[in-house]
Parts: sequence; structure tokens; C-alpha cells
Amino acid sequence: MRPLVRKITGIGCAILLLPCFVGGCRKRPAESTPNAAQVSEQQIRNALDDLFAYIKIARTDKIYSYCEDSSTAEEYIQSVIECAGNKALETACSRVSMTVGKVIVREASATVEMKVTCCDDTAVLKEALEINGFADESKVADAISSAPLTEKDLSLKVRRSGDGWKLDTKSTDTLFDALFGFLKTSNLIAVPEETIPQTNKVDISVYDAYWVDTRGEETGGYHCSDGTICLYVYTWNTYNNVEIYYQYEDKTGEVLYTNSFLMKSSTDWIACSWCPTKPVPEGEITCRLYEPSGENFYVSRIGIYNDDTPVPFPVTWFLTSGWRSEYGEEIEIYPADVTHLIYHAQALKFYKDLDLVYRFLDEEGQVLFEGEMSITEYTDTFEFTWEPEEFFEGGEKITLEVTTKEGNPFLKEEVMIDLPELPEESDVDPSGGSSQTTETSAGSVKGGLKKN
Repeated sequence: MRPLVRKITGIGCAILLLPCFVGGCRKRPAESTPNAAQVSEQQIRNALDDLFAYIKIARTDKIYSYCEDSSTAEEYIQSVIECAGNKALETACSRVSMTVGKVIVREASATVEMKVTCCDDTAVLKEALEINGFADESKVADAISSAPLTEKDLSLKVRRSGDGWKLDTKSTDTLFDALFGFLKTSNLIAVPEETIPQTNKVDISVYDAYWVDTRGEETGGYHCSDGTICLYVYTWNTYNNVEIYYQYEDKTGEVLYTNSFLMKSSTDWIACSWCPTKPVPEGEITCRLYEPSGENFYVSRIGIYNDDTPVPFPVTWFLTSGWRSEYGEEIEIYPADVTHLIYHAQALKFYKDLDLVYRFLDEEGQVLFEGEMSITEYTDTFEFTWEPEEFFEGGEKITLEVTTKEGNPFLKEEVMIDLPELPEESDVDPSGGSSQTTETSAGSVKGGLKKN
């Protein structure tokens, strides 16, 4: 081979080998692997996309599966349908869209900032007010279709559920209130006068009633900011197509909310539900139920408490509850030398798995004695006992205060300690003694104040 040819061939080989050497010296690009928070955030965004896709087409059966408490979500949607009808709900759903903003992921929960677009509910309600209620659900649907769109900023909380994510109960209510709350407004659809008969009294008889929280569990009160207040009433008989009217009043008698409940087919229960649109003031509220004839057949009251105050434990006591001696006798006022203070309480229902803390307090609120009680078996009877180590001076008021371990008020009762008995002037012996003696015991019953 000629020298020129060999030189060209050598240069060609060097050119071919050069990329190999260069590639061997260069670092390979690092693979980008998403961390757990990024994976969770994408799962949450996907779940919300699916949820709103089902809302858009009003697939309520699918919507419930994205809610932590599906039964509560279903009750909400069913109440919307009862108030405004399927067509109005479907029309409202068709106008819904959303954009997910910031997602803050924690271990098993996340906060989602979201902007939803829906029909302007204030425009629909204004139209309803101007015409004293729409004629039927079709007219409601027409108003929703023609109403302008509005945007609402929501902050929702989701929780991990198995391999997916679901809206927690409070956020489910928040979302549904934003999208469909206006459809539960009373008098949205006008009620023809002939549907409210003033005759044919039904004579409804109530055998039980209790207030419930959002989980359907009995409660002894509500906080000012609670989004749902509900009284369940149970009747002795069943009824068909009987419409019950109920209203909530504040302590001054001002009507806060009015609605109706239809006892459809062989129904023996009534749900008096109210979803306040703003915090309810502290104090007592009253729920009154009316027959179709307009006669008030049941009244129940419950307390509204500051958000920082525990609500009372739901318990009803028999009038036979009261203070007792160590021998079981009823006591109205204890003598000053009492050795046992016992309050015997009997409840209307049975309870178990209940931890209680009880305290005996003096008039200034100082704790004289504190004890604990753990209820592991069903019982309707409770006894709270204190054995004072010293005699009382008399004329004192003692308060028994019982709470749950969580701090919910359970029972509060008061009792008086009698003044020590002094000998009458005619009974005083000149030598300094007394001509007669007076015996008292822990079981003696004194006259005086009567327990409420």
C-alpha cells in the first residue's frame, strides 16, 4: 500500500474510534424518579378530575365513591332531589367545571386549593324570590340554564383511602354547598295552597326523638359553626304521603328556617334537617313540627355552643334520680356531719364503653374530691360517691360535676349542707350542759330546698 493510502486509512480509524472514547468518559444522565409526594399529588389531581367528570354528567352513584362518608353524601344529594327535582340537579351539574391549584400533601391527607365554576346561585334565588317560587322543577332548571356563571374559591381536604384519595366529610359538605346548596332553599318551588290542607287532622303520635350530628350519631348540642343541624323524630304509626312542616326558632321566637318532610310510603320517621348558611348564635334553639292541618304536634329544644366549648353528652335522666344516704334513702339536704354524699342517677337509655370524671366542688368552685368511673358493660344506672373526711360547717352548697374523659358535660347537680343543730334556749342547763340530746345521721332527711 502506498504511504498516502495508509495515512488516510489511519485517520479514518481514529475518527471512528473517537466517539467511543468520548462516550466512555461522559456521565450518563440521571433518571428522574418522582418522590412519594409527587405521586400522591398526581393521584389526587386524577381523582378530582374523575369526580368532576361524574358531577358534570350527574352520575351520583359514581360521585358518592369519591366521598369519605358516602352515606352522608348520598343523603345530601337526595335532599337536593327532594327539594328541587332531578332535572334541576342535572342542569346544575352540567354547568360545573373546576381547576385544581395548589396541592399540599401530607402523609395520609392533603389540602387542595381549587377554583370551581358553576351557575350563579344568587341570580336563581333572586328570580325565585321575585315570583314567590318557581312553578315546578322544569322552571328551576330553566333558571339555572339562563343564569350567568360564577367562580368560587374552595379549600378542600382529601384523605388517603386504600390506594386512592377521597374528600373528607366536611369538605364534601363544603363542595356540595357551593355547587348545590341553593337547591335546598325553602320555597324555591312554590307550594300550591291546595297542597296544605287545613282539615283532616292526622293525629301523629311521637314515641322517640333525638338530635344527630353529621355522622348520624346522637348529640347533646351543636357548635355555632356546625354546618348541619338535624332532629330525628319517630312516630308510633306509619304514614303514606303525609307532608310534615317544621321550623327552627331562636330563643326570642324568631323563625330561622322553615321546610317540610314528606312521609312517603309506610314511613314512621321524620328528618328535620337544617344547613345554616352562617354561624348560629349561642343559646337555645327550638324545632317545632306541624301536621298538614297546621297543628303543632311536637317541640324539641337544644343548645348551641361556642366552637371552643364542648357540647354536652346526650343523656336523659329519670326524675327518680337524686341524692341518697348511705342506706339508699332519698336526701334533700345533708346534715353537717354527713359521712357519705351519694348521687344516684338513672338514664333513659343504656350506655357502655364510657369513661367519666366526677368532681365534688364547693361554692367557690374548688375541687373537694375527684374520681373516675369506667363503664365497660351496658348500664342505665350511675352512682357518684364521696366520703368527706371532715364535718362541714353547715349552710354550704356542694356541686357534683360529671364530664366524659373528653370533657363533654354529663351531669351537674347541687345539694345543700344543713347548719349544725344548736340547742334551744329553754334546753340549756345552767351548769353549762343541755337537758336533752339531738341525734343526727347521714340518712336523716331535713326540710328545706327541694331538688329540681
